[in-house]
Amino acid sequence: MPLRGRTLALYFAAWAPYAVVTTLALLVQRPDIPQAAAVWAGVFAATVASVMGLVLRAMVQRAFAKEWALPLRASAFTLGALVFGAGLMLTNLAGMQSERAAHALQAYLANAIVWDFLSNSTVGALVITFFAYAETMRRLREQRVLAERAEALRVRAELEALRAQLDPHFLFNTLHTITSLVRSDAAGAQDALERFAVLMRYVLDAERARGDEVPLEEELRFVRSYIGLEKLRLGTRLVVTEEIDDEALECLLPRLTLQPLVENAIRHGIAPREQGATLRIAARVEGTQLLLEIADDGQGGDAEAVERGGVGFTVVRQRLAARHGTAASMRVTAAAGEGWRVFVRLPAVVGAAARPRAPGASISTARGTGPR
Repeated sequence: MPLRGRTLALYFAAWAPYAVVTTLALLVQRPDIPQAAAVWAGVFAATVASVMGLVLRAMVQRAFAKEWALPLRASAFTLGALVFGAGLMLTNLAGMQSERAAHALQAYLANAIVWDFLSNSTVGALVITFFAYAETMRRLREQRVLAERAEALRVRAELEALRAQLDPHFLFNTLHTITSLVRSDAAGAQDALERFAVLMRYVLDAERARGDEVPLEEELRFVRSYIGLEKLRLGTRLVVTEEIDDEALECLLPRLTLQPLVENAIRHGIAPREQGATLRIAARVEGTQLLLEIADDGQGGDAEAVERGGVGFTVVRQRLAARHGTAASMRVTAAAGEGWRVFVRLPAVVGAAARPRAPGASISTARGTGPR
């Protein structure tokens, strides 16, 4: 990638200290040389060095692009530093010959040429090291960006898979139930249609939304609509209680975080029991953490087996990790006859558009939701 514009200007400007050092060295070593000539010699040497530096940069980039083996890369870099030193040494020799100062040339050949070559080669080695470091950092940044894009695409694909958990069977059964209600309970059918519309709108909004996070309050509205539709099927067998801290309502979490956890509790813990069970949804803020709990007192089961085979658990855990890293976690416990418990912990982040709340305002609510 060639340097252009401002970057190229900054590159040449970075050689100004080399020009100054070369000028001062000439004035000290050769008091007879005019100051203007010393300045010109320093600028000329810096210009030659900067051009050769671009050649070294091209060599470094080629070594990385072709993925040269370490011995070949080390040999090429060493040769490049030596050629750099020799080039600057020859530049000094040419300048002395143009001045026709025989005594200065003889003194340089006798006393300074070896040190000049070694010092300039050292400068070349530093230039190569800088460019190798810069190229390494650039490639790491590119890899990080590509990894982030791949992770975003993966999470997006997993979100699509999560949406697919609102499967055709659920939708068909819901529509069939609504059709039945139209003939026997018009008010109930209207309420069910409204819940179904909320459910579908939320899923479609998740498809169109730029951001993947919503306040817990919005996620809860969606989950309540989902539960309301499940109640059409389960009736009095499904009882729901909520213990939601007001302070937690404004905290952000990835869309469709609660629904697959609630669905698992209903599908595996409550629906199989003839007498049904109670689903508990809790949320509170502790310090800088938002704590969520989805629990039921249903039949329970093998937590590890269901968690390994469940798309919902996997996607929720991976999306939390992608968003918050190790700052978020999800833990599932279950035992036969004791129900399911899912604990989610993530940073308590409040969206910019959240409503202002007085300091310390935190009202715990408990709601029991029975059949309609």
